[in-house]
Amino acid sequence: MAKLGQWKQVRGVVTPGGTPCYVCGGCGESGHLHGVEYPKRKMICDGCGRINIYPFERAYEYKSSLWEDDDDG
Repeated sequence: MAKLGQWKQVRGVVTPGGTPCYVCGGCGESGHLHGVEYPKRKMICDGCGRINIYPFERAYEYKSSLWEDDDDG
């Protein structure tokens, strides 16, 4: 069963229009842009298969047994 986690924003990497870059909080892969310029929502990491939400989102299952443990809490 796939674990749930969060995309992590890559600090200092934004487009000229201000769209941030995100990577998987688990494996650090699947770098992608998400924002006004790139509105498509990515859910599944191509590297590890983890189902991720963005830092500004909350899921009902947040911190349940399905949630991946992050090193930074």
